[in-house]
Amino acid sequence: MATDEDEDRKVFYSLHAARSPASLSIFKIDSVTGGVFLNEKLDRETIEEHILTVMVKDQGTPSKRNYARVVVTVHDHNDHPPEFTSPIVQGKVFETSPIGTAVVQVYAIDRDRGQNAKISYSITSGNVGNVFSIDPEMGTVNVARELDYSIMSEYTLMVKAMDSGSPALFSTIHVHIMVTMADNAPPRFNKQEHAAEIYENQPIGTYVKHLEARSTSSLFFEIIDGNKDDMFFINPSTGVIITKRQLDYELNKFYNLSVEATNMAGAKARCGVIVHVLDRNDNAPHFTQAVYSGSVSEAAAIGSLVLTNTSAPLVITARDLDSELNALLSYDIMEALPRKFFHIDSSTGAIRTVMTLDHEQISEFHFHVKVSDLGKPRLSSETVAKVEISVTDVNDCAPRFVHSVYNTTLLLP
Repeated sequence: MATDEDEDRKVFYSLHAARSPASLSIFKIDSVTGGVFLNEKLDRETIEEHILTVMVKDQGTPSKRNYARVVVTVHDHNDHPPEFTSPIVQGKVFETSPIGTAVVQVYAIDRDRGQNAKISYSITSGNVGNVFSIDPEMGTVNVARELDYSIMSEYTLMVKAMDSGSPALFSTIHVHIMVTMADNAPPRFNKQEHAAEIYENQPIGTYVKHLEARSTSSLFFEIIDGNKDDMFFINPSTGVIITKRQLDYELNKFYNLSVEATNMAGAKARCGVIVHVLDRNDNAPHFTQAVYSGSVSEAAAIGSLVLTNTSAPLVITARDLDSELNALLSYDIMEALPRKFFHIDSSTGAIRTVMTLDHEQISEFHFHVKVSDLGKPRLSSETVAKVEISVTDVNDCAPRFVHSVYNTTLLLP
């Protein structure tokens, strides 16, 4: 506002000049009141401070005038999202790079000011296995976990840059990362521990396992430990393991091999191979003794166990060197007559009565038992076991005369 001490105090205001010519079109002034108004939308990023020169003049003749400076400071509003300086970011990292290795850096700028321009970075997608991390302030992408070229050789990360305004604005960018092997890197097996299964008695030269390792040069494979009795051979060029001798489950059920791969530079890597030998039904059962003896009272109830002379249950036993189903045994009485009086448990070999016995009719039983396993094919023992069972007498019969009438002649002198 301006004042004039003359009689005619009416004054008029106008914008006379500005530091930036654009300011003259952005602002307007009321010629009567001197109020300054916006004529266009402000943009702090274009002009942060407007310096205007306002002229006031009276209506006298000649007219008098004066000037005043008006400074308009434009405060920031979060109207610009962060902008990445590059449309695409690419990087490479060696598979053997330690955790914490910097791979690539993204950078974004924000044309706002203060908190509106403070940027934080994050990975929003593509980080399979969380093998990478990003510094939220610097935008540096680092190795966070051990890399494995065989699992993934290329990553496409989605990185977000977000400002701290309210509401927050953000932009995203794709970051492509290639995993490579260094020329001087040691070999690397695709797995540190391997397992294989093979049946016993397979022909010599039977395939067991193919080991694979990565290297920038050719590799030499060898078994350095665990090859008991030299049972296995590994092709030094291909890493294929085959049998060198016939395996026998009963002698060794598994082998724990240690294999080493060496590249042309002499760098080495090792892995373990556990070879499980699977059982074949190649052993027939055999009885632990040739003859089994027992006894049972003729008064014993049906279902009673036949006992030995030590009063222990009479059990027919056999052994099979195979395992699992191939070692499960089944017992059977061979003759028909004994099967009417006795039953043998097919799995345990215990013998029980199935009919009332009578010592006066049959005092001894002599029969044979055979045994076979449950493998495929089923194998039976080469011999049979002989079983002798005595039926012991009880006092169940009263004495009786041979004849009902006896005649005799007595001669007197």
